[in-house]
Amino acid sequence: MVKWLCIGLFCCVLPLWGIAQPLDPAGLPKKAARSWEKAREAVNQQAYGEALQALDELLVGAPQFPDGWALKADILHDQGKYVESVAAYDQAFTIDPGYDPRVYYRQALALSRAGEYDRAITALETYLSRVKPNAQQRQRAERNLADIRFTQEAVKHPVPFQPERLGAAINTAAAEYLPAFTADENLLIFTRVVNGQEDFYFSRRQEDGSWAVAQPLEALNSTVNEGAHAIAADGRMLVFTACNQRGGLGSCDLYIAFREGNGWSQPRNMGAPVNTAGWESQPSLAADGRRILFAAKRNDGLGGSDLWETVWQGEKGWSAPRNLGAVINTPEDEQAPFLHPDGRTLYFMSNGHPGLGGFDLYVSRLDSAGQWGKPVNLGYPINTAANEGALTVSRDGQTAYFATDNPDPLAGPVTVNLGEKRWTTDIFQFPLYAAAQPTPVTYARGKVLDEVTRKPLAAIVEITDLGTQQLFYRDRADENGEFLVCLPAGNNYALNIQQPGYLFYSDNFALEQGYDLERPFLLTALLQPLPPASATPTTTAAKPAGKPVILRNVFFATNSATLDPASTDELNRLAQLLREQPQLRIQLNGHTDDVGSESDNQVLSEARARAVMQYLVNAGIAANRLQARGFGESLPIAPNDTPEGRRQNRRTEFVVLE
Repeated sequence: MVKWLCIGLFCCVLPLWGIAQPLDPAGLPKKAARSWEKAREAVNQQAYGEALQALDELLVGAPQFPDGWALKADILHDQGKYVESVAAYDQAFTIDPGYDPRVYYRQALALSRAGEYDRAITALETYLSRVKPNAQQRQRAERNLADIRFTQEAVKHPVPFQPERLGAAINTAAAEYLPAFTADENLLIFTRVVNGQEDFYFSRRQEDGSWAVAQPLEALNSTVNEGAHAIAADGRMLVFTACNQRGGLGSCDLYIAFREGNGWSQPRNMGAPVNTAGWESQPSLAADGRRILFAAKRNDGLGGSDLWETVWQGEKGWSAPRNLGAVINTPEDEQAPFLHPDGRTLYFMSNGHPGLGGFDLYVSRLDSAGQWGKPVNLGYPINTAANEGALTVSRDGQTAYFATDNPDPLAGPVTVNLGEKRWTTDIFQFPLYAAAQPTPVTYARGKVLDEVTRKPLAAIVEITDLGTQQLFYRDRADENGEFLVCLPAGNNYALNIQQPGYLFYSDNFALEQGYDLERPFLLTALLQPLPPASATPTTTAAKPAGKPVILRNVFFATNSATLDPASTDELNRLAQLLREQPQLRIQLNGHTDDVGSESDNQVLSEARARAVMQYLVNAGIAANRLQARGFGESLPIAPNDTPEGRRQNRRTEFVVLE
């Protein structure tokens, strides 16, 4: 992949291969000398086809002219004709074994791309021993030497790689690239080039799993380029790159738009401090929509383009971007970050870390201390001597998506002829091998409704990691009462939904072990309106008024009434509700499954209800506002013949009293 990486918004600014600066061709026959001057002039005008034709004419008349062979080798290398380039370099050194030793550097890279790694290493070592390069040149040569040695080992130990095109509904004769998916992977947004113009296109997955024919995203497309984008997990926010916009801060800036009903808001520039007078592009949006990673060339970076992070701070807006640091960023270029929905696995492209040549793809993982680990090259043949980039990985971590203008990615690096414009970039997918996969992720999709009217509620949705008791997600359901949130495997989560004037709703997502991640959580949350203040009871002999609210995140030790520490968050929310609504009196109900004797279960359920009541009293709630009852195994809400059914029946509830 070379050309597509340098289309407008996604430009990597790849340096051209350095054309040899030939010596004075004294002693050439007149006809050969004219051919030589013609070749040099064509090179200066970047007319490389004419230059090669002139060189062929030259070398017929002067086959022993090493400068001609060296210049031909340079041009062939830039055209991706590495084997032919190596042969031309060899001819120059065969004619003159003492020929300019600086050419060994260029020959070494051609040898590497042709797969002749031992010879490439020898050529670079010869260059370093015979030439006295300055510090910058030596550093570059030593980095190339490390890359070639890395490549030699990588090719010996290839990783699984079986790419296939997404199909004609997505790929056309135009260039398609940069695929982005919502968490349910039913909506795909990508960039397509039509008549030299980059625009957004979208497609929806059909019932049979295929993609519908892609359509332009008219609400966000304009007369200038749009692309290099990221979509929120719930599809409600799009962050993208636009360049040379009126009112922009730099050459390319980040913009943001929000879904409004069936349309999109007017995109707005994210402004300072995210955007600068430099170049900001290629955003990746965290699953919770509150963190953006992006590539930028900024004065305070580590060199070239670096990866940065900005965090949503509520009323303060987006934070000043933070550089991801020297573990990720190098003095060269890092681009195209993709933060997987697990929140801790980062894929990106770089030409500064050890690799196979050009831009390679890497993966890094966030550790428990919040530090990024050393990037790992995804290996050969995912990476080649060509430029690879812009990887997207599915929610379950098993499928990767990328774009390439190589019609057969398994056939090796694409051959690119300078001067040709061959936009055939397509989007591919391939199974990602296990060692490179992120933590699998499922999702919870919910709809919040008024239990009485069934009208949607734009309620606050919060999810807490029960293991750390840290808030994992907080957002408001949309105008349709809908929300979607990604949930990485390996943890248990508590859901709490709140809306002024209503009792709260809770649920539990147990992903610590044994959950089928292919089965997302789909729920309808019915919120009970609070009773009016006039319903304040005057006696202690009150009766339930309404349906019980299950406290799905209240837990006890096995066969015990001792509260688990993970219950704290849910019980504190209940205490806060009672403080805010002093007219409320509630009854706490304890229930068990049918394991054990009926009498033992009755006693246990009563003890658990009293334990919750005592927690609330200790939290400052007056005891005369609380009642506790146990129902044992008498009121199951699920069959007791499965572990899941028994888990649901072991529950604590509260119900408002008249």
